[in-house]
Amino acid sequence: MIDTHSHIYGPEYSEDRTEVVDRAKASGVSKVILANVDTASLADMQCCRAEYPDFTAMAIGLHPTSVYNNYEEELA
Repeated sequence: MIDTHSHIYGPEYSEDRTEVVDRAKASGVSKVILANVDTASLADMQCCRAEYPDFTAMAIGLHPTSVYNNYEEELA
């Protein structure tokens, strides 16, 4: 099973990220796709990917709630 949209790289998971990953694996999740929010969240997402390289993949872009007038600059 693949979780196609996750934000486990976010600060709200800082305290228990390992436990969340372990529970997901125990439930049969084999891969989690980390969905990017904006450029400010990119570094946290990359760190999570580095910590769990065999369990995560990254989808880099803008979350629909983070599309503003400067979206072209953000995407660049």
